[in-house]
Amino acid sequence: MGELLWRLHELEPPTFSLPELRPFDKVNQRLRRAGIPSETRAYLASLADKLTSEYDRLTFALPTGHLHGGFNVGNVLRDAAGHPKVIDLDGFVIGPREWDLMQTAMYYDSFGWHTEAEYADFVDGYGFDVRKWSGYTVLRSVRS
Repeated sequence: MGELLWRLHELEPPTFSLPELRPFDKVNQRLRRAGIPSETRAYLASLADKLTSEYDRLTFALPTGHLHGGFNVGNVLRDAAGHPKVIDLDGFVIGPREWDLMQTAMYYDSFGWHTEAEYADFVDGYGFDVRKWSGYTVLRSVRS
């Protein structure tokens, strides 16, 4: 999985423009439409504002580039010959590469959906452990 994502990131950029990753664009719209108590709405809006500020201050370790946008084990299938293929490309954007590493790290770290060996294989294949990056906890909160 890690090597597959690394290879995806190393592809030549597309010849057309991709949108920029904007992780907070829909938060306020969704909060306005949510059928939740006003106190809950206010709390969530305050949390979103805090996370936006923290996200804006992050210093990313990896280069900006094209991203899958939601890379995880559920977005990889094998073809008839057994070769892995990345699917669900509708979230392709430009942004920090750490974004694509987060779901696998969170699935391992927070939910135990990957074994230690599976996560180590992912890190070895990509060549970077996002959990050791200084912005991991902030980005994990944004992605949660």
